[in-house]
Amino acid sequence: MAALSLHADPPPMTAEEQHLSVVLRETTACDANRIAAAEMQIANASDQPGFALALLACVSRAPKSSADSGAADDVSVPAAAALHNFVRARWPHRLVHGEREPIRAAILRSLLVAPTSGPVTRLLAETFRIVITADVTKQKCWPDLLPALCAAMRESDLMLGKEQSPVRTANALVAVHTLLKPYKYFQNPTLAKEAAPPELEAIVKALLEPLLGMLGVLASGTLAAAAAEAGGTATGGVAGGVAGDMTTAQNGVPTPPVKNEKKQAENDALLHTLLKCFHHTIAAYMPHALVPSLRHWLEVLVKLLERSPSFFNATSGQTKTTTPRRKAAKRAIQCLISLVTRHRRHVDKALPTLCGHATHLAGVLSGQRLVSSLDDPPCPIASRTAAACFDLLARVAETAPGFKLLAPNFGRLLEQAIFPALRASAEDEHDWETDEEEYLRRNLPNDFGDDQLTVTSGFNEELYAPRQSACNLLALLADRGSGGGAGALDDSTSSGKDKRSRKNSKAGGKVKKNKNDTPGDVALVFLDRFPPPGDGNAPLDGTGASAYYGVLLAYGALSTWLAKHKNETSSTIVTLARRRVFPALSRNGAVSDVASAMLRANACWCVGELCVTDHVPATEAHVELLDCLTCQTGVEHPALRSAAASAIASALHNSCWPTDWTPLLTAAAAAAAPVAGDADSDTNASRLRAIRLIAVAAETAPEHCGAPATATALAAALARACASATPSPPNTFPPIVETALEALNAVVEASTECVESYEEEGDDTSISVPHRSPNHKPPHQHLVALVPHCCDALRRAWLPSAWGLDAWPASSGDSGDGMADDADAGGKPVPCAMGDCSRLLTKALRWCPDLRSTHQINLAELVVAHAELLVEWDAFAEEEDESGLCAITAVAEAFTRGVLPSHAVSASLNAHAKFV
Repeated sequence: MAALSLHADPPPMTAEEQHLSVVLRETTACDANRIAAAEMQIANASDQPGFALALLACVSRAPKSSADSGAADDVSVPAAAALHNFVRARWPHRLVHGEREPIRAAILRSLLVAPTSGPVTRLLAETFRIVITADVTKQKCWPDLLPALCAAMRESDLMLGKEQSPVRTANALVAVHTLLKPYKYFQNPTLAKEAAPPELEAIVKALLEPLLGMLGVLASGTLAAAAAEAGGTATGGVAGGVAGDMTTAQNGVPTPPVKNEKKQAENDALLHTLLKCFHHTIAAYMPHALVPSLRHWLEVLVKLLERSPSFFNATSGQTKTTTPRRKAAKRAIQCLISLVTRHRRHVDKALPTLCGHATHLAGVLSGQRLVSSLDDPPCPIASRTAAACFDLLARVAETAPGFKLLAPNFGRLLEQAIFPALRASAEDEHDWETDEEEYLRRNLPNDFGDDQLTVTSGFNEELYAPRQSACNLLALLADRGSGGGAGALDDSTSSGKDKRSRKNSKAGGKVKKNKNDTPGDVALVFLDRFPPPGDGNAPLDGTGASAYYGVLLAYGALSTWLAKHKNETSSTIVTLARRRVFPALSRNGAVSDVASAMLRANACWCVGELCVTDHVPATEAHVELLDCLTCQTGVEHPALRSAAASAIASALHNSCWPTDWTPLLTAAAAAAAPVAGDADSDTNASRLRAIRLIAVAAETAPEHCGAPATATALAAALARACASATPSPPNTFPPIVETALEALNAVVEASTECVESYEEEGDDTSISVPHRSPNHKPPHQHLVALVPHCCDALRRAWLPSAWGLDAWPASSGDSGDGMADDADAGGKPVPCAMGDCSRLLTKALRWCPDLRSTHQINLAELVVAHAELLVEWDAFAEEEDESGLCAITAVAEAFTRGVLPSHAVSASLNAHAKFV
């Protein structure tokens, strides 16, 4: 790409380009008809030669600055959007012959001279990414790209003497970042060890190495600006000795901070983009061309990590200008995580420094979160950064040398960083009262039955929430320490070692190791500092409740370690549960009602986690958890009921069973029932978890859930939950309906097992197994009683009569809200949860006693509706496909028994034939 083409002004618009710009403006009109007509014209014009170049000519008329982006004659945004859609649909095989090279060169040129911020640059960068993926990463057919980018970087506006250049340095970095983005993943993951691709080596040598000078200047400016804002002075430059095209630090004196805050924010954004380029380069590979300069990159990263605490001290009015700086700090930590994970040998010598700085930053951010208020909440970047610090420490601790590095300072790490991150803050109380799902996602990470189950590992992907990352790190260090990774700890929070032992150690004498001086034991001693609520103690005040909130989370995080290393005797776990956890389940554990409810929820979660040890007192645990599930506080605070339901499900899953199942199942059925007047009951997390509890109970203890009286009540409650939350067709089922159908199938299967066990024992001679030939005795009355509930769960999903209609409307547009009134059905049903629905219909057909009952429960209509949906259903698994075939077989058997009328079989015959 010649320099002349970058500096030249765009030529005057041709008549075709002017007409296209008028059409593009029409796409932003307020009239839907005008928009549709304009989109049709653009679609027709896209087949003509020169269409993409005409769009780029319109894009080149973008305002020179983001402040002018609202001009009335601006067509650059719709032009960039149309160009992105065109490239996404046609690149590279549906282009006009001969236009591929000119279009991609023009896209790069437009990206380099576009405004440095705004939608035009983002759309052009995404368009450039599509071209890069096809022409560089896959086909490798753009040989002049690297020389063009190098020339553009040298001629950009921030380079020495190039202030008037139309090429933006920020946009050139965006282009480099886009070019490197595909290499953050392995190109051939099937190989056990894959070398860096030659293209990546060439990119690093041509672009990343020359940017070292810019890195040093930008980092020095950011650090100096942060020091000046904090009232101090920078202690030295970074990346010393690195030369570049930009003005660099002289004699170790850092570049002075830019006086203009907006300009400094732009420089911080440049540093952030440059760090993203480096992160994508080393996320998967370590190019040989990068190894010589890796030390300088590491120096910058360590210096940024060291100074990062000052980045988050800005007031609320400075948040906008300091956001790029904070993003740069977070990205620096992510770079260090990748280096520690994949290229540890290159950073081994820096690990002690990294661990110290990461611990300090995590502690500072956790402390700021504790003192923050709702009027001045912590910024989301601070939370992500704190989580990244804990993740970095977990990656270090995953290996034995890394653990030995952290073990001597475990007490300080626990007291200054991990435990403050676990304590409750004003933000937690706000989430508790306003967003139950968000609270549970962020604060109870291993909630049983959720899709967010995590395992203790140093190689977990970024957990995003500081509390989850802190729990993961605590559990990992406890487990590693008990495995003999480090031996005794020198913990400042405990006085287990006396001074004479230390003197003997210095003199060469042997010191006997204390087997209880492991991270897990040190954590238990530290947590004993905080008194529990209840048992004669006064209710906890705000500070005490906040601390004990973290204590309960810490006990839950240590559950795996307790199960592995404290199971030789049950006394430790039983004592811990009775003296430290169960008291927090009392109704008046804290002065504040909200704090008391939050403590109870954490205690419920902790009990569920401790059940993996197999030594939690089952009777006492279920009494306390059942009280949380049924008390009035659970109605006022649904998150408490959710935590209790999940904890009971976890206990049942780990074979911690109650002595009497009836109160538990009755309470679960009541908690799963729809709430009168609750318009958002389909998204109620507490109901969802209560339904999951029923499913777990039915799977783990079918002899209790399948008993006649219990199963009928549970099936009725689940059928009501399905019917109340089923949206009007053609909307798909919300999660609560899918979960209720799954739980109803579990209850039905439990009933079947009970009937079969009764028959094997010979307790009831009138029982027949439903899977046998219809010539046998009729099904048991217990199974017959479940048939109406199976049909009730399906009726509103499949039958128009359930919505007060004679037939479904001809249109099939989604009404969009997921829940509608009875008269608002907008079309025919679509296949949803057909596996579970087919199983319920199969059971209803096999257990329906006579034709009269068939008419009463609309079974014939359900068979016809099911057959129509089978034709549209794509079964993704063999098990799902088998459920449809079983339903067809059940239809034939029911017709043979005279239970199903002939017109229903005739109406469904063709659909069944198509499905088979």
